[in-house]
Amino acid sequence: MKKLFVVSSCILGSLAAIASPVDPMENYTPTQVDGMYVNHIWNQMRMDLKGDDCYRRAHLWAYGMNRKHGIKSTKIFMHYTEKFNLELDYLGDEDRFEGGIVNGLFGWIGKKTSDIDHLDRKIQSLVRNNIKWNYHVAPMIYADGEPVVMDRYLDLPYDAVYPYTSDEAWDLKARPASPEEWVEALTVRGELLWQAHKQKLINKMDELQEDIDKYQRKANKKKKAKDKRKYYEKMAEKQAEIDEIMVKFRSLEMDKGDSIDIKCKKVTTIAEVDAAQETEWCLYSEAPMYYYNEIDLRNLAYGYTGYNYAIAVPTEVQTQENFENGRNYVQRYFNEEELDDAVKEIKKDRD
Repeated sequence: MKKLFVVSSCILGSLAAIASPVDPMENYTPTQVDGMYVNHIWNQMRMDLKGDDCYRRAHLWAYGMNRKHGIKSTKIFMHYTEKFNLELDYLGDEDRFEGGIVNGLFGWIGKKTSDIDHLDRKIQSLVRNNIKWNYHVAPMIYADGEPVVMDRYLDLPYDAVYPYTSDEAWDLKARPASPEEWVEALTVRGELLWQAHKQKLINKMDELQEDIDKYQRKANKKKKAKDKRKYYEKMAEKQAEIDEIMVKFRSLEMDKGDSIDIKCKKVTTIAEVDAAQETEWCLYSEAPMYYYNEIDLRNLAYGYTGYNYAIAVPTEVQTQENFENGRNYVQRYFNEEELDDAVKEIKKDRD
């Protein structure tokens, strides 16, 4: 029986290995760098960039560090979910959110939301100028055995450790950071947008309550029950809307306080990201320097399926057959076409 158990365990272990996507970091060993050289490497990263596309910047930097310093770096991906995009980027506006997916809007949100009454001025400005991200990516090196994110271009509120002050939330800088610092800083935008969404819902409920009070006053002026009835029906409709909003309010934990501490889980593969689109705010993962964007990560996870890999795919794509096909998309070198595309991020000299 003992031998049978051992054999069975081996079989189950093998099946478990087969039934999972390829770990991007499988058989990849990043270069270990002396910590004293981190700032030197940072200062050598090119900055003649447009600031349009993070994946192009990250690829140029990773390639440059490899060519200049012989460093095999990794990429750290911050994956924003549909929950984040809908409830924070779009402040719960489902029509605009669905339109963004249909039209492939991954940057500027397009039609802006109206100003929100009683909202902090700086957060109001953030709402007006917010950019929707499906993900953000930066190169990461290992110094003295510890990972260091080298996001040279993006200014982030690294001092805004929850609970933080307003000044800390808007104190932006670029510097080498630990993965935890980088992820935490990237969530601050979402936490501020959460406050905007909360105020938007409060304002809407206040408007509905004013309508209820108005209908109540009109009903009070009527003597006959049949004349009162139409106002009571309208009051019931408005109350039903308030009740529906309160369901959303509680689901987003807005009944628990005036701020939120958004946490992002670390995952191994993008398949875990795709499976958590409605339950998590965000997740982050690591991959070798050769992987360009989320499309590459989904190719590795599922192989070719015909789905649009620029966005999350349905969970039915997560099959053993697709996971095995993904092994055909392991990248061990920089792809020349992707390098050519990354160059588009470089500013052109003007005569």
